[in-house]
Amino acid sequence: MSSPSRPNQHAHPSPSGKRPPLTPAASPTPLHTALSPKQLLGQFKALLPARVLASRLADAPQGFYERVFTPLTLYLFTTLTDAERYPPVELAQLYAQRWQVELCLRFIKTEMDLGFLECQSPDMARKEWLAGLIAYNLIRSVMVAAAARAHIPVRILSFSRARQAFLKWLQRWAINPRDVSRWERLLERIARLRHPRRRNKRPPEPRAIRSFQINFPKLEGDRATARKNLERANARVSKS
Repeated sequence: MSSPSRPNQHAHPSPSGKRPPLTPAASPTPLHTALSPKQLLGQFKALLPARVLASRLADAPQGFYERVFTPLTLYLFTTLTDAERYPPVELAQLYAQRWQVELCLRFIKTEMDLGFLECQSPDMARKEWLAGLIAYNLIRSVMVAAAARAHIPVRILSFSRARQAFLKWLQRWAINPRDVSRWERLLERIARLRHPRRRNKRPPEPRAIRSFQINFPKLEGDRATARKNLERANARVSKS
């Protein structure tokens, strides 16, 4: 049984007893009407104070090779309207570092194998994620030390190759932890593990990904042995 509705004290009923319709002023003004881009931008500025910046990148940013860099005009939409406190040049430089952030996230997912967490509880997922971040920051710290020792930008160093070199060093360091010279040789080696200089620019890639085959188990051993085991299993099924 439903409870009786309470009358609205703020509503003024009409003589017929029905609630009067809303006036056009009470309805929100839609922004998807047929307006010109200039009028639409004016409505957005009235709702959200912002500014649009145009910056021409003629030279390669730090960490990029000039041979593969293409000059471009960068348009930035920002809500930081104070031009004196936030100059356009500094905002463009900060936006140029966004690609490095995307690369760091990719390394965390792929190189640190944190794309899929195998734990099932939220507490264990948090612990596994934090443990992976600690290991990632440790490798990055070694790369920063190697770059500072060689007086080179850390962005030109390969994360995957530095990770492999550091893991091999840890195995040898466990045998003789007091050998400081191995640490110095490690920094010298990581400073030489740089990204290759590409002769040609990369072709454009489609914005599409392949689905992960997570429904299949991992292959243990070589594939030839797995084929033979599959043939034997199929033969037993056919006989039965």
